Amino acid sequence: MADGVFEATIRQFFTKHELGAPRFDQTGIVRLQIGDLAVNLSSDGHRGVIVQGRIGLLSRERSRRAAQLRDVLRSNTGLLLVNAAGTFISSGPGAGTESLMARALHRADGPPGGASLDEAIEDVLALMSHHAPILERWDGPAAGEALRRGSAPEPEEAIIFRL
Repeated sequence: MADGVFEATIRQFFTKHELGAPRFDQTGIVRLQIGDLAVNLSSDGHRGVIVQGRIGLLSRERSRRAAQLRDVLRSNTGLLLVNAAGTFISSGPGAGTESLMARALHRADGPPGGASLDEAIEDVLALMSHHAPILERWDGPAAGEALRRGSAPEPEEAIIFRL
Protein backbone atom coordinates (compact mmCIF):
# COMPACT_ATOMS: atom_id res chain seq x y z
CA MET A 1 0.00 0.00 0.00
CA ALA A 2 1.28 3.44 -0.72
CA ASP A 3 2.26 5.10 2.54
CA GLY A 4 -0.31 7.81 1.88
CA VAL A 5 -3.21 5.34 1.74
CA PHE A 6 -2.05 3.53 4.89
CA GLU A 7 -1.54 6.79 6.77
CA ALA A 8 -4.93 8.10 5.64
CA THR A 9 -6.65 4.88 6.79
CA ILE A 10 -4.95 5.04 10.18
CA ARG A 11 -5.65 8.76 10.62
CA GLN A 12 -9.31 8.18 9.74
CA PHE A 13 -9.51 5.38 12.33
CA PHE A 14 -7.88 7.55 15.03
CA THR A 15 -10.19 10.49 14.22
CA LYS A 16 -13.29 8.27 14.28
CA HIS A 17 -12.37 7.01 17.76
CA GLU A 18 -11.10 10.40 19.02
CA LEU A 19 -7.65 8.98 19.80
CA GLY A 20 -5.66 12.08 18.85
CA ALA A 21 -2.92 11.91 16.23
CA PRO A 22 -1.42 8.48 15.52
CA ARG A 23 2.30 8.02 16.13
CA PHE A 24 4.10 6.15 13.36
CA ASP A 25 7.44 4.65 14.43
CA GLN A 26 10.53 4.70 12.20
CA THR A 27 9.34 1.52 10.44
CA GLY A 28 5.84 2.92 9.83
CA ILE A 29 4.12 0.81 12.51
CA VAL A 30 1.44 2.28 14.76
CA ARG A 31 1.09 0.61 18.15
CA LEU A 32 -2.42 0.64 19.58
CA GLN A 33 -3.01 -0.14 23.27
CA ILE A 34 -6.54 -1.25 24.20
CA GLY A 35 -6.77 -2.01 27.90
CA ASP A 36 -4.16 -4.66 28.67
CA LEU A 37 -3.90 -5.69 25.02
CA ALA A 38 -1.71 -4.16 22.35
CA VAL A 39 -1.73 -4.53 18.58
CA ASN A 40 0.48 -3.23 15.81
CA LEU A 41 -0.98 -1.66 12.68
CA SER A 42 1.25 -1.73 9.62
CA SER A 43 1.03 -1.51 5.85
CA ASP A 44 1.07 -4.69 3.80
CA GLY A 45 2.37 -2.72 0.80
CA HIS A 46 -0.76 -3.48 -1.27
CA ARG A 47 -3.55 -1.23 0.05
CA GLY A 48 -4.06 -3.30 3.17
CA VAL A 49 -3.52 -2.80 6.88
CA ILE A 50 -1.99 -5.65 8.88
CA VAL A 51 -3.37 -5.89 12.41
CA GLN A 52 -1.13 -8.04 14.56
CA GLY A 53 -0.72 -8.84 18.26
CA ARG A 54 1.30 -11.22 20.42
CA ILE A 55 -0.82 -13.77 22.26
CA GLY A 56 1.99 -15.12 24.40
CA LEU A 57 5.14 -17.21 24.56
CA LEU A 58 5.05 -20.88 23.73
CA SER A 59 6.51 -23.28 26.27
CA ARG A 60 10.20 -24.12 26.02
CA GLU A 61 9.35 -27.66 27.08
CA ARG A 62 8.55 -29.74 24.00
CA SER A 63 5.55 -31.75 25.27
CA ARG A 64 3.90 -28.66 26.78
CA ARG A 65 4.41 -26.71 23.56
CA ALA A 66 2.82 -29.57 21.61
CA ALA A 67 -0.15 -29.54 24.00
CA GLN A 68 -0.48 -25.76 23.68
CA LEU A 69 -0.47 -25.92 19.89
CA ARG A 70 -2.92 -28.84 19.85
CA ASP A 71 -5.36 -26.91 22.05
CA VAL A 72 -4.94 -23.70 20.04
CA LEU A 73 -5.54 -25.51 16.75
CA ARG A 74 -8.65 -27.22 18.12
CA SER A 75 -10.23 -24.01 19.34
CA ASN A 76 -9.03 -22.00 16.34
CA THR A 77 -10.92 -24.28 13.96
CA GLY A 78 -14.26 -23.23 15.40
CA LEU A 79 -13.26 -19.59 15.65
CA LEU A 80 -12.52 -19.40 11.93
CA LEU A 81 -16.27 -19.53 11.30
CA VAL A 82 -16.81 -16.21 13.08
CA ASN A 83 -13.38 -14.56 13.19
CA ALA A 84 -11.27 -13.38 10.24
CA ALA A 85 -8.00 -13.32 12.19
CA GLY A 86 -5.57 -16.21 12.12
CA THR A 87 -2.77 -17.43 14.35
CA PHE A 88 0.87 -18.06 13.55
CA ILE A 89 4.16 -18.79 15.29
CA SER A 90 6.91 -16.19 15.35
CA SER A 91 10.47 -17.09 16.28
CA GLY A 92 12.19 -14.86 18.82
CA PRO A 93 15.86 -13.93 18.98
CA GLY A 94 16.89 -16.90 21.15
CA ALA A 95 16.22 -20.61 21.25
CA GLY A 96 12.88 -21.46 22.83
CA THR A 97 11.44 -17.97 22.43
CA GLU A 98 8.67 -18.66 19.94
CA SER A 99 5.50 -16.62 20.34
CA LEU A 100 1.96 -17.34 19.28
CA MET A 101 0.64 -14.37 17.31
CA ALA A 102 -2.73 -13.23 15.95
CA ARG A 103 -3.09 -11.40 12.64
CA ALA A 104 -5.84 -10.03 10.42
CA LEU A 105 -5.76 -8.04 7.19
CA HIS A 106 -8.00 -5.07 6.48
CA ARG A 107 -8.33 -4.13 2.80
CA ALA A 108 -8.46 -0.34 2.43
CA ASP A 109 -10.03 -0.79 -1.01
CA GLY A 110 -12.23 -3.74 -0.09
CA PRO A 111 -15.79 -4.23 -1.35
CA PRO A 112 -18.59 -2.05 0.04
CA GLY A 113 -19.86 -3.63 3.23
CA GLY A 114 -16.59 -5.52 3.68
CA ALA A 115 -14.89 -5.89 7.03
CA SER A 116 -13.82 -2.63 8.61
CA LEU A 117 -10.53 -1.88 10.33
CA ASP A 118 -12.49 -1.90 13.60
CA GLU A 119 -13.63 -5.47 12.90
CA ALA A 120 -10.10 -6.60 12.03
CA ILE A 121 -8.80 -5.16 15.31
CA GLU A 122 -11.68 -6.73 17.24
CA ASP A 123 -10.95 -10.13 15.65
CA VAL A 124 -7.26 -9.97 16.61
CA LEU A 125 -8.12 -8.88 20.16
CA ALA A 126 -10.66 -11.70 20.44
CA LEU A 127 -8.05 -14.31 19.42
CA MET A 128 -5.53 -12.82 21.84
CA SER A 129 -8.03 -12.95 24.70
CA HIS A 130 -9.20 -16.45 23.79
CA HIS A 131 -5.82 -18.13 23.30
CA ALA A 132 -3.76 -16.52 26.11
CA PRO A 133 -5.41 -18.69 28.80
CA ILE A 134 -4.57 -21.79 26.76
CA LEU A 135 -0.88 -20.90 26.85
CA GLU A 136 -1.06 -20.05 30.54
CA ARG A 137 -2.87 -23.31 31.37
CA TRP A 138 0.12 -25.30 30.11
CA ASP A 139 2.98 -23.04 31.16
CA GLY A 140 1.73 -20.68 33.87
CA PRO A 141 1.12 -16.92 33.85
CA ALA A 142 4.54 -16.14 32.33
CA ALA A 143 3.32 -17.59 29.03
CA GLY A 144 0.69 -14.86 28.70
CA GLU A 145 3.04 -12.10 29.88
CA ALA A 146 3.94 -11.12 26.30
CA LEU A 147 0.25 -10.43 25.73
CA ARG A 148 0.49 -7.43 28.02
CA ARG A 149 3.81 -6.19 26.61
CA GLY A 150 2.27 -5.58 23.22
CA SER A 151 5.09 -5.94 20.73
CA ALA A 152 4.90 -7.82 17.47
CA PRO A 153 7.63 -8.95 15.08
CA GLU A 154 8.12 -7.76 11.56
CA PRO A 155 6.01 -9.78 9.07
CA GLU A 156 9.15 -11.32 7.48
CA GLU A 157 9.89 -13.11 10.76
CA ALA A 158 6.62 -15.00 10.78
CA ILE A 159 5.43 -18.42 9.74
CA ILE A 160 1.67 -18.32 9.14
CA PHE A 161 -0.63 -21.26 9.65
CA ARG A 162 -4.37 -21.30 9.30
CA LEU A 163 -6.84 -24.18 9.13
